[in-house]
Amino acid sequence: MATMKDVARHAGVSAATVCRVINNNVYVKPVTRERVETAMREFNYQRNVTAHAMAKRSGKTLGLFTGNLDDPSSRVWRVALRIPRVKPEYSWSFVAVGIAPSRKKLGLIY
Repeated sequence: MATMKDVARHAGVSAATVCRVINNNVYVKPVTRERVETAMREFNYQRNVTAHAMAKRSGKTLGLFTGNLDDPSSRVWRVALRIPRVKPEYSWSFVAVGIAPSRKKLGLIY
């Protein structure tokens, strides 16, 4: 996976310039922007969303925790399936917590 530094080196610019291009900063010359964008395409560069969120100390991640997975008509499922449509710019995590019925039957609850 290519890094921002790889893209910068290939385009002949600094990592800060690559960052400015990614963030659509108006102070980047069109010729430089094109070089960076070409390098990004060649390397198939994708921003590391997690690193970006950590650097900004904020993120666009929604988490849904539930313990009720046995009932397919549960409201939890309806909410989980709507998240990508309602907030497409957010990433989301769906986590089930609780005791699985198979563990109950086997007496593995402790």
